[in-house]
Amino acid sequence: MKNVNRSLIVVIILSCFILFSCSNDNNLVGPNVNFDQNLIGEWFLIDSLNFDYPSPEYNFNGFQINKNQSRITLGIETITGKIVVNQYPRIDSIISANNGKIIIKYSYEFYAFNDTLDYSINNNKLVIGDQYYSQTYTKTNLNTSLFNPINSDVSVKIDSIIKNNMKIFSFPSAFLSKKSASNILLIVNLHSASIAIEIDSFNGVGVYNIPYQKAAYYVFYSDFISRYLSDSTFSAKLTIEQYDETNNVCNGKFSFDAYEVYSQLNQKIEFREGSFSVPIYK
Repeated sequence: MKNVNRSLIVVIILSCFILFSCSNDNNLVGPNVNFDQNLIGEWFLIDSLNFDYPSPEYNFNGFQINKNQSRITLGIETITGKIVVNQYPRIDSIISANNGKIIIKYSYEFYAFNDTLDYSINNNKLVIGDQYYSQTYTKTNLNTSLFNPINSDVSVKIDSIIKNNMKIFSFPSAFLSKKSASNILLIVNLHSASIAIEIDSFNGVGVYNIPYQKAAYYVFYSDFISRYLSDSTFSAKLTIEQYDETNNVCNGKFSFDAYEVYSQLNQKIEFREGSFSVPIYK
């Protein structure tokens, strides 16, 4: 009799287990109904930089949306011209995306906020924006070649720490802008910072004193920018070793000190052993 009771208990337990399993099968978690799966993939658009001096011909804007509802920024690998994930990608969260409305959560160092936008997808085009503006993105894939490879390399010791220009960016992150026959501007984009050096007496290959406050260093924080400017033309030098407009390349070196503009402490930063090989825009 005890064996019969034990068998009955086992049958009941198994029946409950099967019933529970079937119940779970009937309620399997499917795709998030608040997330439009058609958004998954890589999207990009290309517009102009709109600088007031000669600059690269493209400004890439792209992002990847994945099944985890993350929005990850993309860039162009300058040396290959291919679409890749940024070196320091910005990762935002998509709260929901359906019925033509997308809510994106942007997270910054000290704060976060949500933005609600309209969107529509037609074949390989994504239109996203609000009542004031909209942008049209084209669907693509990682490692797609969009541009010709460009050599854009800068190395510099900033307070004895070696820094390099961004290798993945919205456009070539370091370049020489020829503003006029005698005026050149070297632009270098670093991670969360940039350098700008201007020479207004340019005459080809040679050594130039950087004019007072014509070398600038900007450090970008989430809510403000620190600005440093060069002091003396005697300690600030830019050397042009090669300037070739035919092959579109400029090589050289630089060195200077810069002081913080808005600080009472007058903090100094040293830039040493700067070297560059960059494209020329004119």
